[in-house]
Amino acid sequence: MRTIAFIAAMFAAVPALAAGDAAAGRRVADSWCVGCHLVGDEKKAPMLDVPPFPDIARTRTPDQVRTFLQKPHPAQPLFRLSQKDIDDLAAFIAGVKR
Repeated sequence: MRTIAFIAAMFAAVPALAAGDAAAGRRVADSWCVGCHLVGDEKKAPMLDVPPFPDIARTRTPDQVRTFLQKPHPAQPLFRLSQKDIDDLAAFIAGVKR
């Protein structure tokens, strides 16, 4: 019975871990994304044909953002984000929905 309770507790913790840290996600965005995307309060995105983060937040769920970030997207610089960075960035993007 203890084993079942332990396993249940472990699975209950997984969504919280996957939720990400929005403040850390902002740091990822400032390092990797701000060169192309409008990520926060800027008045204009650096590149016209690149969606601003608030638009992404309105049209995609955090899970869709995570899935998208697993692979490089067109015109993206070649870099690999860790799973933690992806989770954090998805949390940050979800928070900029306007």
